[in-house]
Amino acid sequence: MSAGLSVISRLAEEFEQRSQVFGDDAKFLVEVKSGQVEASLNPDRELRRLKQMFESWKKDYSSRLRETKVILNKLGSEDTSGGALDKAKKKWWGRRNSTRHM
Repeated sequence: MSAGLSVISRLAEEFEQRSQVFGDDAKFLVEVKSGQVEASLNPDRELRRLKQMFESWKKDYSSRLRETKVILNKLGSEDTSGGALDKAKKKWWGRRNSTRHM
């Protein structure tokens, strides 16, 4: 399961780094727009570009989170040796309880 933790750690680290970068970029654009900082760029165009980059990254990151979740669930189900047996027991109790109330 250490491989799973490693993947999660990398995803969390990437999230923190990207959050910092997007936040810093947005703050810089606000400073340019308000005249606090001189820059030879169009802050409105750069903000649209930053938003597109963020949406693209968010979509990619979300996809990788879903893939990681599937992999971890598969690893978790393989780790439990009696997983199928536990499910069968739960279903049996569920059927028994549901017929009792009829």
